[in-house]
Amino acid sequence: MRETGVYLDSDSCHAAIRRGDSIKMKKFEHFRDERQVVEDAINMNGGRDFRYASKELRGDYQLCAQAISDRAGFLQMERHSPALNNGFNLQYASNELKADKRLFETAMRNCSSHSAYGFGLQKFPKSIREDKELMLSFHNKHGNCFPFVGKKLQGDRDFVQHVFQTEGWQIQYASDQIKDDKEMVLLALAKSGTAYRHCSDRLLSDKEVCLRAIEHEPHYTRYFPKALQDEIGKEDPVAYLTKAVNAEKLLDRLNTKLSPKVGRDGPKMKI
Repeated sequence: MRETGVYLDSDSCHAAIRRGDSIKMKKFEHFRDERQVVEDAINMNGGRDFRYASKELRGDYQLCAQAISDRAGFLQMERHSPALNNGFNLQYASNELKADKRLFETAMRNCSSHSAYGFGLQKFPKSIREDKELMLSFHNKHGNCFPFVGKKLQGDRDFVQHVFQTEGWQIQYASDQIKDDKEMVLLALAKSGTAYRHCSDRLLSDKEVCLRAIEHEPHYTRYFPKALQDEIGKEDPVAYLTKAVNAEKLLDRLNTKLSPKVGRDGPKMKI
């Protein structure tokens, strides 16, 4: 039964849902807090209808688990649709459920085609976004999660190293300490020349860092500090920097060989 376009009984709701209607439609507004109607919509239309449930039902563990499962929308799949990416629906759950590690793992498993943004990772609590094991798994499956992980992981050398092995450009979201770590910057540059524009001021003048940057992006010489640009002058930047870097490494090896060796009897020169 309907009055002014709004359903007034649950039987009408169930019939409409089985015809393919979504509970986001205004005519369902009186039944979005009725569990059976919402559950029916999830079974029929997939977990995407979970977002339109009442606030109370979006905090229901069993209903949430059903919405992110690989069986949500099974009636639709049996008719004409392929498997649905229901995992991304966890972002619409209550804050308490979004903090549940087991639900998050299920959501990751049942979401194959969404980026971190589409998954809604930025909406999850810090306890999830700073869980190293979870975020490593998320990165391996979806990638591009680094902008949304917690600040703790953005400064975690081991985690950042894992990210930079495939996505060097993500250094822009790393901590200041990472941006000033030459080894980490070089790792990022190995995958993306744009990493140069996000390293620390100190490393902007580092000749090896500059060399790796222009190996990817030759025009990045325009971003070199003016003092370095003047030093290079009209010479070929790659040739000049290669020669300078090799000279610096040779000098470092000589200094290492000649550095004092501290023994039981005090400092000694290592010849």
